[in-house]
Amino acid sequence: MDATGDLVLRPPEPSDAEPLHLLFRDPEVMRWIGDGRVRDLAYYEDFVHHQRELFHTKGYCFHTLCVEGRVAGFAGLHDWNAEWGPTGSVELGYRLGKRYWGRGIAFDAARRVLSGVPHLPLTAMIAVGNTRSERLALRLGFVAAESYRIPGGGEARCHRRGAGTGP
Repeated sequence: MDATGDLVLRPPEPSDAEPLHLLFRDPEVMRWIGDGRVRDLAYYEDFVHHQRELFHTKGYCFHTLCVEGRVAGFAGLHDWNAEWGPTGSVELGYRLGKRYWGRGIAFDAARRVLSGVPHLPLTAMIAVGNTRSERLALRLGFVAAESYRIPGGGEARCHRRGAGTGP
């Protein structure tokens, strides 16, 4: 038990797809994610499958984040493989359902993820304007670095941790 209650990070299970879909079908939750579109259940079924594969091959993934026994979102690491941005880097990512915002849950979950990889250089890609996520990254010890144009519009700032923090 910690300040945010019973917080558990675990590898994703196929049954997590539906609660993730329900949490993330809120346009406000998705506002800063990619093109901001709300995704269907099939997207989250594929997402969970991919994260399970990543966990079994690399030992890291976006872990399902549970609070008091309920799926609240995810937090973890993944390979940044988009054609833009810090391609080839390992990125810290986190996303919570709206009802879990403002309780320190993302910070506690991200801190747990980071404690398992204290020397690994990491990135955190954050859409310009997403001040809550940017404050969280800075609080976790990331440093704002280069910016990238997002295909289709917008801009994201790369935050870096470790290995000199440069690109």
